[in-house]
Amino acid sequence: GYHPWPEHAGRILNASDPARRYEVLNAACSGYSSFQNRLRLPGLVRLYEPDLVVVYDGWNDFSAWADGYSDSHKDRFVRSLGHPAVPKCITSLRLSRLSAALAQRLDFGWPHLRVMPEEYEANLEAMVGACESNGVPILLVLRPYCNGPREPGEHEEELAALYGPDFYGWKWTQAVDRAASVVSRHPFARTACLWRFMDELTNEAAILWAGDGMHLKPLGDQRVGEFMAVQMVPSAATAVWNLLRTPEYWLGLAEEYLSEGNVEEARFCSRNAVERGADTTDLDRRIAESGPFWDLFREGQRWTRNGFTPQQKLDCLLRCAEMRPDDVGVQEQIALLRRDAGL
Repeated sequence: GYHPWPEHAGRILNASDPARRYEVLNAACSGYSSFQNRLRLPGLVRLYEPDLVVVYDGWNDFSAWADGYSDSHKDRFVRSLGHPAVPKCITSLRLSRLSAALAQRLDFGWPHLRVMPEEYEANLEAMVGACESNGVPILLVLRPYCNGPREPGEHEEELAALYGPDFYGWKWTQAVDRAASVVSRHPFARTACLWRFMDELTNEAAILWAGDGMHLKPLGDQRVGEFMAVQMVPSAATAVWNLLRTPEYWLGLAEEYLSEGNVEEARFCSRNAVERGADTTDLDRRIAESGPFWDLFREGQRWTRNGFTPQQKLDCLLRCAEMRPDDVGVQEQIALLRRDAGL
């Protein structure tokens, strides 16, 4: 059960005011930068005629592909393959490969960022303009700083040499300042300062952020959804904050997290429910009992990379089946593992 923050935001808005109905369409695509979103957004605005558009870019833009080409380079190359003047066999010619390697050697800006800062600002400008021309307000989310330990990205040493040793700080500054600059020129646009909100939750960082310091854990998406609900509909702020202060809100989340195996998140929500006057004795007992089950289940999943042999994974799942004999999901995993591993 993965619930991205737009889903949380929509659920919170609807729960905070049952007399109204909010619909949140998550049109995001994993791995996209502002380059791809600039191409997609005008068509989506015309198709769905939304009351508000939210754009959250700035993470993928200032990274690099393994081959060192930018998103616009790749786009132009792919488009050129369909041109009648370009033979289809061009990509297999040794001469073209040599030319590309020579161009790379002579390009002192290599490797290229997926989107350069000036292009990033132009992409945001174009998206704001597309919304403005259709009379739709737009909200640009100012991304948080990269949190905690980070896994090295592609060409990290080369990029640090080009843009300075504090490459992550440089990326964050470019993303925030360029978006703020665009908004300052357009009355139809405003910003949501997510970085400041996340900075205030430093005591929760370990449970909010994934190991790469960029992606969010389930509770991180929930917290961002709480913040964005108010940013998207400022008039609903009081109703939203009142909802978040109720024990029922946190009890419901704890039960949901528990049902999905997110034990750490369930404990967090249970503590918040207690602080708001709820009795969580039975809930805490069930959370404690479910911990060993979910630990075994994750170890036994086929896609978990833990160094276990198929037989060791099967042993974990069989122990899960002993703990929960009626759990259909466990039986399905056992059957699939036996089929794939020939056990």
